[in-house]
Amino acid sequence: MSLQYNREDAGLARACEKAAKRDGIMQEVGEPGVGKRVRRGEWRRYTPKARKRRRRLRRRITLILGIAALIAIAVGVPSLRRSPHAQVPPAPPSAPLPLAYPDPPGIVLHHSDTPARVDGVPLNAATLERIYAEWHPGWATEFEGKTYHIPYHYVILPDGTIQKGRPDHCPGAHARTHNDWIGICVIGAFSARSNPHWRPSVPTAAQVRSIISLCERLMSEYHIPPEMVKRHRDVNLTWCPGGRFPYAQIMAELRQYAASHPETHPVVRRIVSLAKPGPPARRQR
Repeated sequence: MSLQYNREDAGLARACEKAAKRDGIMQEVGEPGVGKRVRRGEWRRYTPKARKRRRRLRRRITLILGIAALIAIAVGVPSLRRSPHAQVPPAPPSAPLPLAYPDPPGIVLHHSDTPARVDGVPLNAATLERIYAEWHPGWATEFEGKTYHIPYHYVILPDGTIQKGRPDHCPGAHARTHNDWIGICVIGAFSARSNPHWRPSVPTAAQVRSIISLCERLMSEYHIPPEMVKRHRDVNLTWCPGGRFPYAQIMAELRQYAASHPETHPVVRRIVSLAKPGPPARRQR
């Protein structure tokens, strides 16, 4: 019986060969600490190289079985398969983003150039809305789903009541080229040239207080400096709000208010350059 073996397993091969010749069928071959039973010619299965080959083979089989199990799970789970008839539900509609309107940059002061009552009807924001809707329908402005005919943003009655006209961010129709400014109308006729007999012929004390308080609130809210509070005559060719309007007194109060309220200072917008910065300049020696 010829046996092939290498030098590493020479001792083990001789022992197995002698045992096989003596017993003829089976014999225990002992490795250090381990007992093995081998048949004739099967001693090569227990060499280190053979054991290493079997370990590699077992690892490959385990890897193949694992991959096959993962494929079976992926194919067999219904939630992982997309049916050709399945429809993806549409995403819920998102709420529209609110529009960002620019803040008004200034304030324009007007008078109504009318008496406090017309045909016994008091003149207020609602009356002006009806009058301008009838006389000047082309001045109407639609803003956020509502149509406004009154050209002013605020109306101040003789008793000092402040009434709302248009929203602050809605464009006005009170001063050409300055309709993005807030328009304040004071009820009365303050021009001695055109209306010497209408009353009130000068703003009442309550109206003056309301003008100052309203302007102060708007200046703080929209960062409007007192220099941007103008009369209608300062921006257009007109006498409005008349020579009897106490503009100097009002401006003195607003300047005093702005001196102690820094929020009335205009906000300087940052200018962001999109140019790619170059390398720093070298200092010349």
